[in-house]
Amino acid sequence: MSNVISFVKRHPIGSAVPLLLVAGALYLTRDVVKVALTADTPVGDAVPQAKPLGQLGSDELLFRIDPNQSSATVVVEEELVGSSVDKATLVTQAMSGEIALNTERAADSRVGEILVDVEQLTSDNRLRDRQIRANYLESTKYPIARLSDVKLSGAPKRFEQGTKTQFTLVGDLKVHDVTNPVTFDVNGEWEGDQLRLTASTTLTLSEFKIGPVALAGLVTAKDTATLELKILARSGDSFEAPKALSEDPGSKQVTAQLAGVPSYSRDIKPILESNCVSCHGSGEMGSHLWVLNEAHDAAAVADGLATVTTAKFMPPWPAAQTNVPLQHTRGLSDAQIEAFVNWAKAGAPLDVDGSQPLKAAEDPSMVTIDDDLTITFDEPYAGSTDVKDDYRCLIMDPKLTTTQYMTGYYFTPDAKAVVHHVLTYKMDAATRAAADAKDGADGKPGWSCSAGGFGGGGNAGGQASAAGPSGAAGPSGATGPSGLAGQENPVGQGQAVPRGPLVAGWVPGQRPLRFAPDTGFKLNPGDYFISQMHYHYETAAPEDSSQMTLSLEDERPGIQELRTRELVGPVELPCPAGSTEALCDRDAAMVETSERLGDASMLANGLHRVCGTDPASLAAQSDGITATTTCTFNMRQPASIVDVLGHMHVIGKSFTMKLNPGTPEEKVLLDIPRWSFNWQLNYQPVEPVSVKPGDKLQISCTWDRNLQPGRPLRYIFFAEGTLDEMCFATITTLPPKPADPATP
Repeated sequence: MSNVISFVKRHPIGSAVPLLLVAGALYLTRDVVKVALTADTPVGDAVPQAKPLGQLGSDELLFRIDPNQSSATVVVEEELVGSSVDKATLVTQAMSGEIALNTERAADSRVGEILVDVEQLTSDNRLRDRQIRANYLESTKYPIARLSDVKLSGAPKRFEQGTKTQFTLVGDLKVHDVTNPVTFDVNGEWEGDQLRLTASTTLTLSEFKIGPVALAGLVTAKDTATLELKILARSGDSFEAPKALSEDPGSKQVTAQLAGVPSYSRDIKPILESNCVSCHGSGEMGSHLWVLNEAHDAAAVADGLATVTTAKFMPPWPAAQTNVPLQHTRGLSDAQIEAFVNWAKAGAPLDVDGSQPLKAAEDPSMVTIDDDLTITFDEPYAGSTDVKDDYRCLIMDPKLTTTQYMTGYYFTPDAKAVVHHVLTYKMDAATRAAADAKDGADGKPGWSCSAGGFGGGGNAGGQASAAGPSGAAGPSGATGPSGLAGQENPVGQGQAVPRGPLVAGWVPGQRPLRFAPDTGFKLNPGDYFISQMHYHYETAAPEDSSQMTLSLEDERPGIQELRTRELVGPVELPCPAGSTEALCDRDAAMVETSERLGDASMLANGLHRVCGTDPASLAAQSDGITATTTCTFNMRQPASIVDVLGHMHVIGKSFTMKLNPGTPEEKVLLDIPRWSFNWQLNYQPVEPVSVKPGDKLQISCTWDRNLQPGRPLRYIFFAEGTLDEMCFATITTLPPKPADPATP
């Protein structure tokens, strides 16, 4: 047990288990973290050198742009996830150019090419700057914006010294590899050996192939931007344009000494050690996205830390505060988020040596369990980096000869750097022959189960399944529900390896799980487990021999079997009116889905019988972009709810589960206002929620196509593939004890 304790002490996040249920789809959270927590590449301070205007006329005075007193500013409206609309301002001073002012005929004044180094555009957020430069401006390849062929329009007859004047500049602006005409409104003033101009215009970013900007699901921006050039040009008789920008000594501040700046050692380090190191330390699952070992690792990405915590992508905790009180909350407090933001704004000062190590904090609430049995695969499994996200079903056999109750467990990943998450199902002995037939059929232990679970969605015989309590993971996004407890089962029968109840799961940060006293999952002789392992490979695919350790009790009077009820609603999201795509026809989409996954109609249509709806009526409520399903279930037995889970796929927008909605007794069991496909957690109420016969349990799912712009249009209904959709939930319950007089 000691080796396990040392492991879990470094992973104190909590017992809610996220189901990162992707079978070939883009990981939003993974992208966000990788984008946000990548250190900056240094940008130079060289000033681009514009071509000189050449020979001057007798009435012309030459002025050269002074980059240290000039700027190019781009302003665009943006919206950060979870925040209001704001304006992003990016500025660079790296610019050059010449102006020949005609003192007699203002309209004949000449403006040479004006160059701006967009590689040096910066804002108040280095994350934004880095991504705009890399993914939109492609400034390493196209570092210079060029304004050329400039003509004056609307100028006065003559420019008079000390007199402000207005006119327009019309020219060709090249950004990226696109040139478009632009018109600037200009305010100007000539005073002795200086010429001051302020020129502004509005650009459509997509016309230059640089927008609209959307950063990894964190930020979206409008497609229009304001470009403003503030120019101070000095007389060419006495001024030569510099080759590099000079640093303004007054622009730097010793931020570590500013009042109100958070202290790294006092304010930032404890947050990192309690919430981040367990997943992002070297060798841990999140280390391929960002390595957090020492103080300077955090300082290098302070802006990104502020962004992902403000947006509440990290630490992952999608549930809102409107729920009943939940255990093991991962979210940061407002004060902790503010500390990250203020620390980043101050330049991320360190009051310790940058090499000071970080260590995951110990969790005093961590429980231990009895190590009664440890099981693993018959052979180590190694995938291939050719399959970045490898879902592999592997058998774990406890070889029980008597009936036992699994009263707790912990999972010990072997190849920690590649084990992303684990879902473990209890399988009846009658299914073993089918599992053995698939095991090793492709020459490696286990079998691929990325798109059809154990050989197809559904659960033969329509038996109710059980999802794990106290943090055990729920159903895979690649498989369908395994039956509806107490409802007609619309799920297909006769699958090759029928999926059993899901009883355990693991993600980085999970602690040992001990179920409530006198409760557990019943294991009969011959029963075994199938673990659906999700391996994520980057540069290597090492062998893995992960283990699961069980706490077991003999069958005895008074021990109760944990049960889970599945709540499933239909999905009907038609295409927008006027769409002509072939798969916008529901029947055509049903045929295509059935070819991929087997008969899709039984499930997609059968769920309407459960919820008392029909496809046409539910589809009519959608505008083709968004859709919502609400389904209410009757509680038929007294019980205590100890765990809840919601599940949708990649265009899920929000999810709620309510007990007795619209009544004075209403309780919100789960409210996820901004759905995250990659962090689907089981949640445990602080106090079990009692239900009685006649109570109503309602789930509501909303989808939005805008969450995946550019995705081909098709009719979407309930089906098993990741790019299909689901409205699915589970509740794990304890029945009343036999001595309880309320038991019927």
